[in-house]
Amino acid sequence: MNRRFRQRSRGHLHNGRKSTAGLRLKGLAVKKGCMNQWIEKAALAVGLFVLGGQAAWSADTTPALQLQHWQTQAGQAGDAARGQVFFNASHGGRWSCASCHGPHPTGEGKHATTGRTIAPLAPAFNARALTDEAKVNKWFKRNCSDVLARECSASEKADVLAYLIGLRPTGVRP
Repeated sequence: MNRRFRQRSRGHLHNGRKSTAGLRLKGLAVKKGCMNQWIEKAALAVGLFVLGGQAAWSADTTPALQLQHWQTQAGQAGDAARGQVFFNASHGGRWSCASCHGPHPTGEGKHATTGRTIAPLAPAFNARALTDEAKVNKWFKRNCSDVLARECSASEKADVLAYLIGLRPTGVRP
């Protein structure tokens, strides 16, 4: 790791003299005395490297809060049995939710058109599932348009969420 750090003359004036203190780490120039900013930049770079260049996971909600929200909007509790039927039905079109997520959304799915892998949708099998409100809303809007040719109603969303939240690994109780 020490080989990555190189002392460089940066040509900065300090008390009327040229300062030779400076660090360079893969293009990040740092003046002496600015170590906190450098540490923040390095931590960000390491974080992005560890995440494979993807943005950090933003968990601003929980599956239970999503369910509560849509139940309130619908004025009724979500029904897991109705949600399972809805999830697996094609609704007169060529796709259903299960077309991409699989009939049991506890494993990886595959997009029907692109073939791209989709992470498990059930929260008990994917800790990130249904934890980003903006993404949940975006995907409900997009996927309901694909499956139903309209936006899902609040009660349909509550039913599907109740179904997904109720899925558990064998032998595990909620």
